[in-house]
Amino acid sequence: MNSVSSTELQCRAITDQLNSGVLVLDTHLNIVMWNRFLQVHANKTPEQVVGQSIFSVFPELSQRWFERKVKSVVQLHTPSFCSWEQRHHLFELPHTRPITTGSEFMAQNCTFFPIDKNGDIEHVCILIEDVTDVCYYQTLLKKTMDDLALSNRIDGLTQVYNRKHWEECLEQEFSRARRHNHKLSLIMFDLDHFKLLNDTYGHQGGDKVLIDIAKNLVNC
Repeated sequence: MNSVSSTELQCRAITDQLNSGVLVLDTHLNIVMWNRFLQVHANKTPEQVVGQSIFSVFPELSQRWFERKVKSVVQLHTPSFCSWEQRHHLFELPHTRPITTGSEFMAQNCTFFPIDKNGDIEHVCILIEDVTDVCYYQTLLKKTMDDLALSNRIDGLTQVYNRKHWEECLEQEFSRARRHNHKLSLIMFDLDHFKLLNDTYGHQGGDKVLIDIAKNLVNC
């Protein structure tokens, strides 16, 4: 008995040093273990939560989804994973990062591990990893890439779609019309005497005309 207690104390000492949440549940989804990471971020001591239902401690959890997740881990005896890209967070734990994000809660990667004892699964361990920084910089990178892709399709002067964009659209629409045997119309127009306008008012005057015409087209 003393040997088991000693091992348990050693395990707790190790998990309390981790910079990740360690949450152990029994098969009835009651909390069995709660490490220091969770104590700090949830502001609740192990004494306050051990023996409590996970749903009473974290009422924001989707009960149906969570029960199904744990059930699959228990029945299949295999780990399961949930990333921040699927669900930004499972547990409403405030992040402590000195950066501005779209959520007051930390982005989380959560791994569900079955704990096997003599061939039976009596507990499930959930490892909660704080990936707020990864989420933030990945989101920032995606926005930058989207902005760059858009800039390659926008005319710098008029801020409307450029020739490359319309050529690609025309190719797609032509293929769709041919595939479905639909009619397709393409409307084109030109500005008469535009060279004379440039020669008379200068290229800045010509640019102003192009910008105003583009605005009118967008409004139409």
